[in-house]
Formats: sequence, structure tokens, C-alpha cells
Amino acid sequence: MANKFREAMGKGTRRAGAAKTEALLAAAFEHAAAGLCLIGADGTVLRANAALLELAGLVGDEVEGRSAERLFKVLGLGDPVLERAQAGERIDFGPRPVGGPRAETWWSGRLVPVGEGVLL
Repeated sequence: MANKFREAMGKGTRRAGAAKTEALLAAAFEHAAAGLCLIGADGTVLRANAALLELAGLVGDEVEGRSAERLFKVLGLGDPVLERAQAGERIDFGPRPVGGPRAETWWSGRLVPVGEGVLL
């Protein structure tokens, strides 16, 4: 009986620890100085942080829940990079203009496969 109680309490503690970790990771993602974006396996933007939205000159509803295509266009990324990253390739890219060739803002980045999605 005591073992079952300890086991049940341990599960509750692990769940609470997982919830705290998840909250910490969500805060780190949102408040990171670098722009971050999580893209699902179907190419839909699941989440983009404030730094990336500011860089791209977009707001959350223009990006989240939609195809990554528009975001990639603003950031100067070609179509095949998402497919390559989804296939498991880590892609580093050097300075690119934001918003087109005459842009005054440049950025560098990396697409990294994570689970079934991609992190930008």
C-alpha cells in the first residue's frame, strides 16, 4: 500500500515538474532576444515569438496558424528550404535582407528539424 501511495505521489510530482518546465520553456521562447518560430509537419506556423514578428514586420495572426510561406517570403527564404528541413537537414543561411533586396534590415538564421516539425 505504501509503495502504491509513493508511486501515485511521484507521478503527481513529475506532472507538476513537467508543467513548470513547460511554462519555463514557453517563457524562454516568447522572450528570447532572437527570433524563433515553430513550424508543424504540414508547414503551418504553430508559434512565432515577438522578436521574429518584429523582425518580419508582421503580427501573430498574420503568421500563426497559417502557412510558413508568407513568413519565408518576407525573410528572403526560398520554397525548398522548408522541405529540406522537414526531411531532416539542418540548414544554416547567411545574411539575408528582410522584405526584399533594398531592405535595410538583414538577418541570419538556421532551420533545425525538431520532432515532426521545424524550428526557425
